[in-house]
Amino acid sequence: MVFRRLVQQTTDAVVIAASDGTIVFANRAVEDVFGHAPETLEGRQLTALISERLR
Repeated sequence: MVFRRLVQQTTDAVVIAASDGTIVFANRAVEDVFGHAPETLEGRQLTALISERLR
């Protein structure tokens, strides 16, 4: 719980993924950096953060 609060307060984007590439956590700064609300990323693959043009 302390970790989650700390990470939510940082201005750096933090994304945590499971070994299969599924996003299990993203903080609020992710929206500023990647343009996706954190709650829309959880459960999706890390590739969701990469522009389709670059995939």
